Amino acid sequence: MYIEDLAGILQTNLTTAKQRYTHRRHRIEISLFCHLAIFSANRPSALLKLRHGDMAVNLLWNPYSEPHRILIEFMYEFTKKYLGTKDT
Repeated sequence: MYIEDLAGILQTNLTTAKQRYTHRRHRIEISLFCHLAIFSANRPSALLKLRHGDMAVNLLWNPYSEPHRILIEFMYEFTKKYLGTKDT
């Protein structure tokens, strides 16, 4: 899967109200799992080192239509062990 494919899937999943889930958090969880899968496909051990502080989930309020925008940010403090911290 390429990043362009993932962008289309996530845009459809997060912006359409036609697809229903049993719980609203499932929409966010699917987006999170897709992000994690695409970025850590070559390094499965990276998922084991992921901490709660490495990501932030924000809800961007949309006054004109439903659903609201969901922003998931990942902080890449250590991209390679031997290089140390990165300037972001």
